[in-house]
Amino acid sequence: MEMLNAAVQVMVFMAVGFVCRKLKWTNAATVGPISKIVLNVALPCLVITSMMTPFEMEKLQQGFLSLAMVLILQACFTLTGMVWAKMLKRNDPQCRAVLRAFFLFNNFMLIGVPIIAAVLGSEGVFYTGLMGLPQRVIMFIALPLMYGAVADGENHVDFNWKMLFQIPSVSVFVGLFFFITQIQLPQIVVGCMETLGDMTLPLGMMLAGMQLGDVDLKGLLKDFTIPVAVLIKNMVSPAIALAVLSLLRFPPLLIELGVIFAAVPAPAMMVVYAANYNVRADYAGAAMFLSTLLGSVTLPLWSQIVTAFVN
Repeated sequence: MEMLNAAVQVMVFMAVGFVCRKLKWTNAATVGPISKIVLNVALPCLVITSMMTPFEMEKLQQGFLSLAMVLILQACFTLTGMVWAKMLKRNDPQCRAVLRAFFLFNNFMLIGVPIIAAVLGSEGVFYTGLMGLPQRVIMFIALPLMYGAVADGENHVDFNWKMLFQIPSVSVFVGLFFFITQIQLPQIVVGCMETLGDMTLPLGMMLAGMQLGDVDLKGLLKDFTIPVAVLIKNMVSPAIALAVLSLLRFPPLLIELGVIFAAVPAPAMMVVYAANYNVRADYAGAAMFLSTLLGSVTLPLWSQIVTAFVN
């Protein structure tokens, strides 16, 4: 029942955002500020408060195990991306680069964390904060390399180490500090942070719905490789994660987290970099939006599948 409630909430919040965009209550200019509020205010509060729990060495050890899990999954998806990108876009190097990024990265912090908070609670969020760190490092290093190799023109984004120390990443270290030292903040401060953290799910899903409001669905289907790639990412990648993590005998909670991690739709960052490198931003945007649209169904579905599997 809890899983069903979370799935319904996700679809309702996305639908609200979609309707707001269609009614023109929001526009493209409002998406950026709302995204900043979610990523830099609500999400950090959610991560920090989830880590302000009694210290347990076993939990800390599992946290580091979650880091290893993400690296294993990223290696699997790197291979998956290389294979499918070659098969789907054999003669188009720019689209191949976009597809490799599409399969490798996801919108974990903005969409994955709220889902995990709704389904698995604060314990799940504790590990997801750590899980997001290696992916952010890999993303900000790999995207310039992937796109730079096939780029047109000189409009490039140079790698900047400051990108690795954005507020969502820093919040993980702040949360770990409170977890290890067991320093207690005043209850009124914690209460305010928890309330702000509770905004992550509705705002994050509404934001995804607003972005979908700008999508031309007919245009997405003109290139058959886009829906094929989206189906592989949203349905096959989680199955690969479930199989690999089960064979490696990861703990049940981490298997759940790993499968949800694999089921999360593609990130907007792959589109931003594609635009700045003049590497088929239209193709990247179409894949990202269709992945998010289908993810409103497949992500809750995989949450139910993996929960039933581990139980």
